[in-house]
Order: sequence, then structure tokens, then C-alpha cells
Amino acid sequence: MPPESLPADNPRRLALRLSVKIMLWLAVLMTVWVLFSPFGRETQTRPLSEQISFPVGDMQIGEVRIVEWLSKPLIIVRRSSALEAQLIAADEVLYRDPLSQASVQPESALNAQRSHTDNWFVALGLGTGMGCALTYKPAAAEIFQGKPWSGGFVDGCDAAHYDLAGRVYADQKARLNLTVPVWELVDQQLVLKPQ
Repeated sequence: MPPESLPADNPRRLALRLSVKIMLWLAVLMTVWVLFSPFGRETQTRPLSEQISFPVGDMQIGEVRIVEWLSKPLIIVRRSSALEAQLIAADEVLYRDPLSQASVQPESALNAQRSHTDNWFVALGLGTGMGCALTYKPAAAEIFQGKPWSGGFVDGCDAAHYDLAGRVYADQKARLNLTVPVWELVDQQLVLKPQ
């Protein structure tokens, strides 16, 4: 026996069906908005083509700054000429990728200093192993005593050590050197372009 069909002209049932459909569509729209709204806000506040600059004219030799760039930490180091000479003279066997052949940087940074501008180094402040934030440790830090390291950066998750050119040491868990973005120094401003 076929089930009895509901009367088509029952306004109460039609209103209930309409209300349920509206609530379901609102739930779907709210879910989509919650999931995707952070991406929309980021592109609205910072277009991908925007150049970003940081004032660095007041940085002292030996100073390290970690700033935010596109929601990521960015390391800016003003190195001394003596430190740069030390980086150039460092034994390549100390590093996992001494010539940065497998690492990410502009062509102009394929050198021991990993920079195209004397006395300056810029890199993303995220370890290349687990992607965790780095901490700066000066050469005098206890962690470097008795080792051939002259200060640098330590990954907060896997404790990988990087020198002041962002090169990872050979006995560490990370495999790549720190990522060097495209940057230039213009009128005491560090200018970066999103990659």
C-alpha cells in the first residue's frame, strides 16, 4: 500500500521545511566563512605584489633582529668584516650543505656568506627540519663552548644549529640551510619582495 502523500497545501509544513533549508544553508555558509576568511584577510591587508621594507640604518655591527614578514619571522644580521672572514674560512666539512647547492636562496647569495651585500645577512627565521622558530645564540653562549661554532641560530623543535650565514651543521637533524629571500638594501631600508 503506497504511503499517504502529505497535503501540498499545508502552510505550516511548508514553513517548517523552508526554515530547515535556510538554517542548513546558513550553517554551510558560516562553515565556509570560518575556514577561508583568514586567507582573505591576509591578501586584503598585504597583496602578494607588495614590497615590504624595514629600517636598518640604526643597526649596530653584530646586532641581530628578528622581525615579522608575511606572518613569518625574518632574521636580519649586521655582521662584522671579521665574522664574514671567519665564515669564508670555515672548514666545509662542518656543514651539511656548505655551498648551498640544495638550499633555497637567490643566485647572488651562492657564497659562504649567503649574501650579496657585505656585512648583511637576511633569512627566514624558521628551521628547515620541522619549520619551527629559531632563537639567536651569541658566540659567548654556553651551547657553543668547546665547539667550532661562533654563534648562530638554534631551532626550537629539533635543536638544529645554524651559523650566522644560515648554514646547518653536518651533525644536525635539519638537511637544508635557512631560506634566503630576495632582498636589497636601499637608503638604509631592507626591501623585500614576497616569493
